[in-house]
Amino acid sequence: MSKNSQPLPSIKNDLAPLPRQKLDLRKLSPRDPTADEAIEENSRAIGEKWGASIQLPWTEAPPATAPVRSIRGYIPEYLDD
Repeated sequence: MSKNSQPLPSIKNDLAPLPRQKLDLRKLSPRDPTADEAIEENSRAIGEKWGASIQLPWTEAPPATAPVRSIRGYIPEYLDD
């Protein structure tokens, strides 16, 4: 080391997080709907590019049913009005 060495700069500025720019969600506009065929074609192209397996079996979704539960309990009168 030399006798005329300068002190090192502080690293506090490097460690402080930068303020994040706020995203204005009102400026975003909705996208037009995309056809399923276009999404499937794009998925295949990305899969081929990255060497991914894109073979998924096509199955029909079962009809949505809500589970039914029997509930027993005491309900105070002031809640029943």
